Amino acid sequence: MIELDLNTGLAPIRDRFLLLLSERQDSIQQNLELAIQSDDLADQYLAHIEVTLHKIAGSAGTLGFSELGDRAKATEANIISQRINGATQYRDIYFDIIAFLECSIEATCPAA
Repeated sequence: MIELDLNTGLAPIRDRFLLLLSERQDSIQQNLELAIQSDDLADQYLAHIEVTLHKIAGSAGTLGFSELGDRAKATEANIISQRINGATQYRDIYFDIIAFLECSIEATCPAA
């Protein structure tokens, strides 16, 4: 009974998360495209993606999307690592971000 009440209470928050997730997916996609097109500003665009992934990782697991949260955290950590180490080629990170986007669509739209 308590679990049912908790799930019912989280439903509006979960719905809001899914709405924000869609916006965040768009933001990640846009920043990824800009990073790929502009090597000299790629670090800046990756920083925006990093912040967005951090937001997703922070709430996904709590709302029942633990795999998505773990994937966001791992992708964020990869970006941080590469940026701290002064990477100038981000090809592998780009593939990791694309994989995250695919994971996020699968996690929220199982029939997709």
